[in-house]
Amino acid sequence: MKHPKQSILSKDGISYLIPFVLITSCFALWGFANDITNPMVKAFSKIFRMSATDGALVQVAFYGGYFAMAFPAAIFIRKYTCLQLSFLPYLRPGRAILPLDGGVRIGDDLLVLRLSDEGTIDASLPDGLWAELSGLCWTGRCRQIRGYNALPVLIRENALFPVGVNDRTTDADDADLVVLHWFQPDFTTECTLADGTFYRVTQIGAGFRWETNATKEWHLIIHRGSEEQFVR
Repeated sequence: MKHPKQSILSKDGISYLIPFVLITSCFALWGFANDITNPMVKAFSKIFRMSATDGALVQVAFYGGYFAMAFPAAIFIRKYTCLQLSFLPYLRPGRAILPLDGGVRIGDDLLVLRLSDEGTIDASLPDGLWAELSGLCWTGRCRQIRGYNALPVLIRENALFPVGVNDRTTDADDADLVVLHWFQPDFTTECTLADGTFYRVTQIGAGFRWETNATKEWHLIIHRGSEEQFVR
C-alpha cells in the first residue's frame, strides 16, 4: 500500500511556507552582510587613506563582536538552562500549561511571568498568595521593573515544591537529592514526583512531621517571607 507523500512545508492543513522563506532569507541576508565586509574595507581604506593595519583592525572589531558577545550569551543561557533543569522534578509529571495575562501557569503551583523588552513585568496573578524564590510575595497583580538578570518565577503559597540538586543533565533521578521548598506554610502539604515518590509534611506546633516512601536522601526548607529555615 502506497502512502501519500506529505509536504515538508505543511502539516495538519497549516502551511509553513512563509516562516520557511523568512528564516532562509535571514541566513542569506546574514551571509551577504558578512561577506560584503571584505570588499567594503578595501574600498573605504582607499577613500579614507587607511593603512593596511587600520583596515585589519576594522576586521578585528567586526569579528571580535561575535567573540565578545558569546561570553555573556553563554552565561545567560547556562543560568536559565540550569534553573529549568533543577525544576524537572516538578515538571516531569506532565503539568498542564495555561496562559495567563502576562505569563504562564505550569500545573497548580508554578507561575513564570513574562519580561517585556524594557525588563518589566506586569501580570495578573491567580487567586491566592504567590512567592518568589527570593521570598518576595505577591497577590492580585504583579508590576515590577527588574531587568533581565532575574527570571520572575512564583510559587503558590503552601506549595511543597521539589527542586533537583543535579542541574546539569536531564537524565538525573528526580528523587536523588531532591530539595523540597515549602512556601508560606499552612497546616499540611504534599507533592508527588513522576516516579511515584511522594512527600507529605505537616506542621505540629513548632515542629514538623513528614511521611514519604522515598529511598534516597532529601531535604526540606521552609520559606516564610524572606526567611528560610532548614528543617531536614
